[in-house]
Amino acid sequence: MVFPIIQTAILDYAFLTPVVCLISQLIKRLTYLKFPCVPSVLLHAGLTLSYSLTYRHSLFSGALMGLCYGLAAIGPYSTTKENLLVIRSFF
Repeated sequence: MVFPIIQTAILDYAFLTPVVCLISQLIKRLTYLKFPCVPSVLLHAGLTLSYSLTYRHSLFSGALMGLCYGLAAIGPYSTTKENLLVIRSFF
């Protein structure tokens, strides 16, 4: 079985992953979404940005990199949330 080779550009690492992280912070500040809804919104944002900006030619590559962008944004979001909960429990 032959898989397509996914070539990542500088745009991917330098621009789109921080953009999805900024979207997560904007969602956190502007809306009152509960925690279980935010990761699915971030995955959707990553998929949309990936397919619309960089991987228009390949649905598989766009989906794979979009999941990477979304998961890269979920990590800092959930880590910040858990750290704040731990700090509040001690004080």
